[in-house]
Amino acid sequence: MNLIFPKFEDLKTQWGWNVYTPEDMVWYVEKGVIDKEEYALITGKKYPTEGTD
Repeated sequence: MNLIFPKFEDLKTQWGWNVYTPEDMVWYVEKGVIDKEEYALITGKKYPTEGTD
């Protein structure tokens, strides 16, 4: 059972409400809540790599 909260759908909805910044979404990727593909689905942008904005 996956007890991680928020889940992808929660983050996607809250992103639409302007609750989170791209930096917040990077943090969720780093913590394993979402993956890089889900980051892109939520933000509409490719996951940032080191040395780029």
